Amino acid sequence: MAEAKKIEETIVKGITLTLSMEEAQALMALTGNVSGNRYESPRKQTDAVWLTLKRAGVENVFQGQLEGQFAFRRSGYVF
Repeated sequence: MAEAKKIEETIVKGITLTLSMEEAQALMALTGNVSGNRYESPRKQTDAVWLTLKRAGVENVFQGQLEGQFAFRRSGYVF
């Protein structure tokens, strides 16, 4: 079961997720299927999530099962 925990510190803010392997594999499939400028759109963040999952040993077992993709424009997003 997915679990999210908000971390607030003076200098660093972030989120720690605890995922099952199946959830991590699904997240890897989604974050690996994003298009857009990798430097000027949220794709930069989705690429970072994908790479972190890969380094943790997660495999993209759903590769080839997704239809379409998520596309980000260069501007117009707010964090």
